[in-house]
Amino acid sequence: MKGPIGSGIQYVINCAGQKVPVSDSGFTSRCAIGNTDDYLKSFGKHASARMVELGEPAFITVVVPSCASEEDDLRQTLVSLCSQKYPVAAEILVFVNEPEKAPERVRRMNDHTESLVRSVQSAGLKGGENTQLRLVRQTVPGGSTGVYQAVTASSIARVRTHCDRLMAGAERQQKIQCIEKYLRQCLLLLWDDDIQTKDTSAIAGAYEAAVNGDAVILGRLRISRVDTAAAYAGALHDLMQLFLEFKYDLGLNFLSPRGMLLAGILREGGVRVGEPFADQLYFASAARGKKQHLLDAETAIGESDSPGNGNFLKKLRLYLEGGENDALEIFQNVLNRYREDRPAGRYCEADIQRILLDLRTRDFDRIGRTAAELLAKA
Repeated sequence: MKGPIGSGIQYVINCAGQKVPVSDSGFTSRCAIGNTDDYLKSFGKHASARMVELGEPAFITVVVPSCASEEDDLRQTLVSLCSQKYPVAAEILVFVNEPEKAPERVRRMNDHTESLVRSVQSAGLKGGENTQLRLVRQTVPGGSTGVYQAVTASSIARVRTHCDRLMAGAERQQKIQCIEKYLRQCLLLLWDDDIQTKDTSAIAGAYEAAVNGDAVILGRLRISRVDTAAAYAGALHDLMQLFLEFKYDLGLNFLSPRGMLLAGILREGGVRVGEPFADQLYFASAARGKKQHLLDAETAIGESDSPGNGNFLKKLRLYLEGGENDALEIFQNVLNRYREDRPAGRYCEADIQRILLDLRTRDFDRIGRTAAELLAKA
């Protein structure tokens, strides 16, 4: 049996702008049957039986991970997804991860999520005749990255289960062709529960880029608002958007919506559950050497204690209020990437140095003016 592709360790950049080593772990050295055998031997234990038993995979599967989601945000997200013009058979799957021994408040919010999905279904907002809106509710260990692991593993297991049933008794080559059809034509798109897009052709464009160009789909986000109690929320909004724009310049922003063909999941292997920014690192690794299709969307960012942009927002606020943390170090990491990579984008090393200098003054008005001026270049 041949092993995973590649052998050398390479680097990707995490959400904090730091270099993180990754090694190739996918399976592409055998035929479709061998590859899926190898993949499921390694990661099949993470698959959700409920998702696998949904039957034949849709050519576009949009998964919305959810746990105690805010009802208004999720409703807007589902309406946005149901308004898309899907070019092929598609499904929108709300994946509710309910932790073991979840408190009553969480179970109640998840009940509301189920009711919301049913109400959207009954309203007929399901993206057209060739689209289904579905919900899976279960316990997946590992938080949000555990859900990513479950969803990716389930997608491969679903293809294999469907083809095994469909091609029972068929010649081996026919079965290979069946599996390859789904691997090369099915797009898995992971979409956070607080993201919307106004472009009704956004997912159709992403699907075309994936199928015809083997592109990895990544979000290009506009921040609609920051949820913070700070009086200088406007400056924080612009700082966060500027941080994203710097990373777009560097080609280092691996935010939701994120997706790839199922063949890409075989190439990439499993999600490194338990590591900070594991979901972003998974797609950063998948995007190495691939075309990147940026899907325009908008989102709100709220303060959070979990690794990610919400945590960076909180650190920025605490720093500007006189605290000491690594908020400036994150901007310094971005500056280091500019010095090393020298991208030919909208910004330059002097722009990051300028915003760093202003941040050290903790002068809200000055920081806000500089951030607004730099954003005008975007």
